[in-house]
Amino acid sequence: MKNETFIKYFYILPFSGEARSKPFITAFFFLIYVVGVLINSSIITVICLEVQLHKPMYLFICNLSIVDIFYTSVTVPKLLHMLLSGNHIVSSAQCYTQLYFFLAISIAEEILLFTMSYDRYLAICDPLHYHHILSERNCFLITFGIWVVAFLDSSVIATSALHMSSCHSNIIHQFYCDLKSLTMSTCKSTQLFFIVAGLEI
Repeated sequence: MKNETFIKYFYILPFSGEARSKPFITAFFFLIYVVGVLINSSIITVICLEVQLHKPMYLFICNLSIVDIFYTSVTVPKLLHMLLSGNHIVSSAQCYTQLYFFLAISIAEEILLFTMSYDRYLAICDPLHYHHILSERNCFLITFGIWVVAFLDSSVIATSALHMSSCHSNIIHQFYCDLKSLTMSTCKSTQLFFIVAGLEI
């Protein structure tokens, strides 16, 4: 029987290349991060300032840009810190916090994309009721609901992940703390975790 413990820290191994290639990798990821944030910030600014773009689809596009900014902000800054400092040790609290926000953003994106497809469905198949169904009030309620559901769902998964005990390596072969890597390091997990996460291991 394997010894079960609670991991206090994780060791993240994002890349297996030589140390001399790290400055190029760091510069590359930093450039992508800055460009991504600037482009998405520009989209948000234009949609907010231009009155003609205050329509349901553009509101959802604005939220999608926010999702993209959060996506990269949850993972890339920590990756850059690890590459620059050479310290690949991440505490358990940091790892599960990153997992929580990454899951929340992922869930929000999925629901948002579904909502955007429903918006196009209504615009094409039911144009007469489009403005009634997707009124300004309803759009803000839908947007608020998306974020509430995303963070609540993520909290359920992250909380159940916290109750997992580990008997395997605490090394994560990934550049962030993802659900699959954390699950692979465990030997005992709650049934709720597998039901909610939908994993088959």
